[in-house]
Amino acid sequence: MEEYEGPWFTTFHCEGMLPWQMEHYDIPIRIGEGFLDASTEYRRFRVIDIWYSTDKRGAFDLGRHVFLKDVTETDDDRLFAMEPAYFRRSDED
Repeated sequence: MEEYEGPWFTTFHCEGMLPWQMEHYDIPIRIGEGFLDASTEYRRFRVIDIWYSTDKRGAFDLGRHVFLKDVTETDDDRLFAMEPAYFRRSDED
């Protein structure tokens, strides 16, 4: 059997949001780390679990699946605590 050579994706899952993908498979992510994603309107997340999948056809396709908790504007949102004005800026900027 040939080994799959890619592309490998990182798929992000967060309750209440549709999953989204990035091709940055080589960027290390660990459980407990914080994550700012500009593609989600600058929401901030905490990594709560990570799974790897070799499934080529299912809900959990090939690659790394990162499960997130949205911590935007909670006590766990350290970026907001440090720079609240930055995250409150209007879309007109």
